[in-house]
Amino acid sequence: MTLLSAGFLLLCGCDNQSTTSEEVKKALRPVKYQVVEKSMSGRTRTYSGTSKAGREANLSFKVGGTLQEIPVKVGDSIGNKTLIARLNRTSFELEAEKSRATLAQAEAENRNAGSKYQRVRELYENDNSSREDLDSARTSVESAQAQVRSAKKSLELALLDLGYTELRAGEKCSVAEVFKEVNENVTAGEAIVAVVCGQVNEVEVKVPENLIASIKQGMAAKVRFDAIPEVGFTARVTEVGVTSAGGASFPVTLIVKEKHSQLRSGLAAEVTFIFAVKTQEPPPIYLPPVAVGQDRTGLFVFVLEPGDDPGEAIVHRRPVTVGELTSMGLEITSGVKPGNKVVTAGMSVIRDGLHVKAE
Repeated sequence: MTLLSAGFLLLCGCDNQSTTSEEVKKALRPVKYQVVEKSMSGRTRTYSGTSKAGREANLSFKVGGTLQEIPVKVGDSIGNKTLIARLNRTSFELEAEKSRATLAQAEAENRNAGSKYQRVRELYENDNSSREDLDSARTSVESAQAQVRSAKKSLELALLDLGYTELRAGEKCSVAEVFKEVNENVTAGEAIVAVVCGQVNEVEVKVPENLIASIKQGMAAKVRFDAIPEVGFTARVTEVGVTSAGGASFPVTLIVKEKHSQLRSGLAAEVTFIFAVKTQEPPPIYLPPVAVGQDRTGLFVFVLEPGDDPGEAIVHRRPVTVGELTSMGLEITSGVKPGNKVVTAGMSVIRDGLHVKAE
């Protein structure tokens, strides 16, 4: 009876030990990881920009006055010679009439001076008038002719100003913005409307000073628009700014190669440049931003090393240094190398040296 009891207890002890080992394996906390890979495509940088048409302009009058009519509104398509706005013409019409009257008077005085000169000349030829009288009559004619030319120019200017009271389109465009209202007084050169002309095929971005030297004309880039997320576009650099646009950045203009019906001026865009890596430089490494932690000692990641049992891993903390945040992830400049398994989920509940289950 005693031997049976001892055997029974021994069997129970073995079963409990086996059960405990399986429970420990089941109790390992699961974590997700990513294998570090080196990027073969070079360093990428993404910057925000805005689409724009080939030509954008603020239209204004060449003369000042009171706005009488603005027949266009935002979104209207306008063709060549389409009326955009008109000033009150009354004062300009009066000025033109005044110039016509001045011209008529000058022409009359010119005719009178010419007739007088002919009479004086005939008298001079018959020795009935002095040389001084002849010269005076000739001077009067020349002065009258100059007055006629001046009056004609004044009339031309008055008629030009009268024509400038109408603002018309010079080509096929679309109205982007209307700045003024009817009955407002405007000055010469003051913007009335903004128009965009031609196809929307340009994007402008601002590139920081540390990378502007790497941007060259003809350089390829990838473009995505928030309003057209399902479509990717290719572009090439056409203009590189030589002076700062403010904030230590330089303007860069690109032409989008593809056409799309939803492209319009003012769309938010993301432009991605790929910079070649120099042969002596190590290839860039990118990780998801969530894989990098930070505490008072600095930035770090958790790297998994193989454990004693299959599926088991040991967590090791490694300090890292980072570069820029790009569309491919956060650039890691030191601390990890290709082939490392970096924890990407469950970081808040693990610590250095902890045994975990890698998934």
